[in-house]
Amino acid sequence: MTNQINRLLDQPLELMPSMVPDHSMTEARFSFHNHDDPDNPVIGKARRNMFLGHWCGYIMIPSGPFTECIADRWTDSYGVASHISTALGAGVTIHGGITYLELEEDDNLWIGFDCGHRRDFVPAVDQYDPGKADAEGREYRDIRYVEKNMRELADMVIDNREAILATIEAYMEDRRG
Repeated sequence: MTNQINRLLDQPLELMPSMVPDHSMTEARFSFHNHDDPDNPVIGKARRNMFLGHWCGYIMIPSGPFTECIADRWTDSYGVASHISTALGAGVTIHGGITYLELEEDDNLWIGFDCGHRRDFVPAVDQYDPGKADAEGREYRDIRYVEKNMRELADMVIDNREAILATIEAYMEDRRG
């Protein structure tokens, strides 16, 4: 097992086509309609984790008043990401919740999730023992699944900007005080 783990960390994973239907894809880009600002679409990007083989999905909220407000309150990505999830509330259906947040220098905000959770089929681990993965109910999350989740995440963030900002503001107050 140790040799297998070392191999995973040393080089990108070779995916078994029979186990991973979209094995030849490593990245995909999407553009989602922004109903609040049709001239400024939300950009989506899906990337395969090159060592474990699962997909991760990210959306970019373009620089503007919303991302500038977040930039003004930015302290740490984990705290802000968890509070964005809190602001979206119980209705968050994004796979595994928000697990990634990055504010770029130009105030573009990237928000993302990954499909490498306990109930996910993670190719680096599960393609060598698919019977165990099946027995444990693990499911492979393909590019279509990731695109659907990115679209939902974009809509949720656009529709809940004020709640997100209020939650981040409360978080910052707690940290200050």
